[in-house]
Amino acid sequence: MNKTRKRPIGTAELRRQAERALSTRKKKAAPPLVPKADSRRLVHELEVHQIELEVQNDELRRVQEELEESRAKYFDLYDLAPIGYLTVNAQGLILEANLTSAKLLGIRKGQLVKKAVTRFIAREDQDVYYLHRQTLFETRTPQVCELRMTGKGGVPFWAQLDATTVGDAAGGAAVCRVAVSNVTARKQVEEELRRAQSSLEEANRELQRMFAHEQQFARTDTLMAVHNRRYWFELAGHEFEVAARYGHPLSVILFDIDHFKLVNDRFGHAVGDQVLERVSHVARAALRSADVIGRYGGEESVIALPVTTALQAYHVAERIRAGVAGIRVATPKGDATVTVSIGITEMLLAPPAEPAGGEESLERLIHRADEAMYAAKQAGGNRIATWSAPAERPAGNTQERL
Repeated sequence: MNKTRKRPIGTAELRRQAERALSTRKKKAAPPLVPKADSRRLVHELEVHQIELEVQNDELRRVQEELEESRAKYFDLYDLAPIGYLTVNAQGLILEANLTSAKLLGIRKGQLVKKAVTRFIAREDQDVYYLHRQTLFETRTPQVCELRMTGKGGVPFWAQLDATTVGDAAGGAAVCRVAVSNVTARKQVEEELRRAQSSLEEANRELQRMFAHEQQFARTDTLMAVHNRRYWFELAGHEFEVAARYGHPLSVILFDIDHFKLVNDRFGHAVGDQVLERVSHVARAALRSADVIGRYGGEESVIALPVTTALQAYHVAERIRAGVAGIRVATPKGDATVTVSIGITEMLLAPPAEPAGGEESLERLIHRADEAMYAAKQAGGNRIATWSAPAERPAGNTQERL
């Protein structure tokens, strides 16, 4: 029913309406017998009063109709709202609830009144609610929180509570109006997204680990656990450029296992691989973190030692030579032992003229270290030879220090 609300009729207006209605009725009715003056006034007053009662009755019916209309709107807007509404006092007791909240909590609407809200909140989220309510009543500002509530049959659901405080019209005590929204579907989507994001991040980390492993694999000689030839040249080339730019010393060590073929022939390739691993371990243990070691080819290994003179490199080489000489790999045919021949050279800041000509380079350093290593082998192996400039070379082309 759609009617425009009218203002209540005042006493004077009611009297005027009654007088007009009575005058209209008298005109339509047959002329009555004329009583005495007092009787006429009494009859008139009675008739006016009767009409006043009729007008008041009409007004009451109209007000009743408007109340019924308001009650219907209230039922539609409040009780049948798509979200739950609760009125809760400062002690956490429910004062009023709509049908939707009762449906969410799995209890009849009338049974919610005077019940504590905490009765319907999951144990794990009780502290969340207490903090929410405390902040709400202390600050008197709107508060929002998300927690798990218990629904019909004890089935939990995620709820968002939007709460505000208002003064109670009766006693002035503050109460809070709470809008309860079921956000379980959103939380499930968020959790699925979180799991998907976590899975993607883990997959990305795994890809990064695989990529790093592949890079390491591509740069490493797996048997000797040192850099492969290509990557060694990349790292050593950088050290060479730094040394050339700033005038720092740089030395190169090249070493080879003496008569390694005899080890493979006598003990087999599996033992030969163990020997290579042990030799590599001894060499790596003698180096600094800044030194760059790689497998040059076959049983040959090469080391670049930044900021290191040939004399300093000699002491490193001696630790390697002595360590390798002490290796013992037990086999059914006896212990497998090996020695190494080591060549050393130092970067020349002002290289002498050579038949090949050209400036100093990493390749020239390796070539000179190879010459020194070959000289050590020619001298019987298990020794160290340091390359020197042609004008300084003694006969035999080496400087041996054992």
